[in-house]
Amino acid sequence: MADLTLRERQIAKAYASGQSYKEIALDLGIAPSTARTHINTIYRKAGVSSKIELLRKIETAERMAQVAQPGPRRVLFVAAVAVVLTIVVAAVVTSRLRAIGPPTRALPSVAVLPLELGGGTEEQTHFVDALARDIVTDLAQFSGLAVIAANSSFRPEFENASPQQIGEALRVRYVLFGDISWNDQQVRVNMQVLETDTNRIIWAERYSPDATDLLGIRSDLATRVVGVIGPVEAANGRLRRAELARVAKLPTRDLQAYDMFLKGMVHWEKFTTEDNLLAREAFLRAVEIDPGFAKAYAMAAWTHVTDVWEGRSDNPDADLQNAARLANRALSADQNEPYAHWAMGAVYLFQREHELSIEAYKRAVELNPNGADFLVYLGWALSYRGRTDEALSYMQTAVELNPFHPGWYLWDIALAHFVAGDYQKSIDLLNERNPKTTGTYELLAFSHAMLGNDTQARDAMEHVLKVKPDLTIARVRQLEPFEHERDLNRYLDAMRKAGVPES
Repeated sequence: MADLTLRERQIAKAYASGQSYKEIALDLGIAPSTARTHINTIYRKAGVSSKIELLRKIETAERMAQVAQPGPRRVLFVAAVAVVLTIVVAAVVTSRLRAIGPPTRALPSVAVLPLELGGGTEEQTHFVDALARDIVTDLAQFSGLAVIAANSSFRPEFENASPQQIGEALRVRYVLFGDISWNDQQVRVNMQVLETDTNRIIWAERYSPDATDLLGIRSDLATRVVGVIGPVEAANGRLRRAELARVAKLPTRDLQAYDMFLKGMVHWEKFTTEDNLLAREAFLRAVEIDPGFAKAYAMAAWTHVTDVWEGRSDNPDADLQNAARLANRALSADQNEPYAHWAMGAVYLFQREHELSIEAYKRAVELNPNGADFLVYLGWALSYRGRTDEALSYMQTAVELNPFHPGWYLWDIALAHFVAGDYQKSIDLLNERNPKTTGTYELLAFSHAMLGNDTQARDAMEHVLKVKPDLTIARVRQLEPFEHERDLNRYLDAMRKAGVPES
C-alpha cells in the first residue's frame, strides 16, 4: 500500500469499507468516473482483484504501521515538524494557486461550447449543433492541444455557467463559444476564445458569409483557434505547419453531401436494424454527391460492421467484405481521415486480423490524439486480444478527455474487466449504466453467472432473451472476435452458466 498516494489511500479505505463510486465522488467533490479510475489504479498498485482482498491489504498495512510506531517523544517531535511543514506547504500552494488559477492540463486545453442560434429552423438547429461538434473534431486532430469531447462540454449545466466554472469543471484553460444568426441567404457568425481563469477574451472574430459557405467558416475557425492557443514553442516548426494544414482540410465542401452525412449519423446512432439501413442509404448518397467524402465512406462501412457486431447479419462474410471495400474507399479518398482507419480497425477485428486491427486503431488515435471514442475502441480491440492492462490504460485516458462520457464507454470498460477475470468490477460498471441496453444486460448476466449469482444472472437474461430469442452459444462462437481460445471458451462458459442454449 506504500505505493498509493494520500488520495488513493483515502479512496481505497472508503471503497473497501463499502462506499460506492458515487458516494466517494460526492464526499470528495469529484466525478464518479474519476473515482472509478482511481479504484482501477489502486487495484493495480495494490495487486488485488476484489474488494475483500483490498480490505485485507489495508488492515494488514495498518497493523504493520502500528507495530512500527515510534516512541512517544519521537512521535511528538515528528508531529510538530509535520504541522510546521503542512502550514508552510499550504501557504506556498495556496499562494501558487492564486497566481495560476485552477489546475489545468499539461497541454493548452480547450472546451468548445454549443453554438447559440438566433432564431432559425429545426434543420438549421441540427446543422449548427453538428457544426460545433465538427469544430471539436477538427481541433482534436491537433496534437498540441488537449480538447474536451463534445458530449462533456455540450452539457445543459454549462449553459449559464461562467468560463471560470467551466474551466474548473473540465480542467481547461480556454473555452470557445459563439453564435450564428440567419437572414435569408446571409449568415452572421460571432466567435470568441476566453481564458477561463481571467475571463479575458484572447481572440474574437466576426464572419458574414453566404449560407452556402458555412463549411468554409469551419475550416478557417479551426485553423485560427489552433494558431491562437497552440503551443508557442512549436509556432515556427514544420510539424506545426503540417498539423495546421491537416486541421484546415474539410471532409467535404458540398453542403448537400454534408447534410446527408448528418442525417446518416442521426440514424446510425439509434442502433436499430431499420435505422442502420437508413443510415447506410444516407452515407452512400453522400458519397454519390461527393465521391471524395472519406468520412462518409467510413461510416457506410460501419453500418455493415454494426449488423455483424449486433448479430443480425444474414451473411456476416458478405457484410464484412462490403465493410472492407468501403473502408478502403475511405482510405483511398484520404489517408489522413481518422474515421477511415477506425472503420478499417473494426473490419480487421471481426476478420480476426488482430494485429492489423490494433495498428489501424492506433493510426486513428495518432491522427486524432484527443479522440476519446477512438481510444475506447482501441481498448475494446485490445480486450479481445487479452491485453486488458493496456486496454484499461487507453480507456482511462478517454475518460479523462471525456469526463461526462456516454454509457457505452461503461460497457467497453466492463468487457476489459470481464476478460481480465474481474467480474465484480464488470458488474459495478454495468450497473452504473441507465437506461441499460440489451448488450448491458447480456454482459451483466454473464458476469453474475461467473460469480455464481444465479438469480441476478437469470433476471438479466430475461431482458436479453426478449430482444434476442434466437441467441445461442453456437452463434456467438462464430461472432465474438477473441484472439485466444481460452478467452472465448471462458466467455461461452459464462453464457452456459447464464442459461443460454447451445444451439
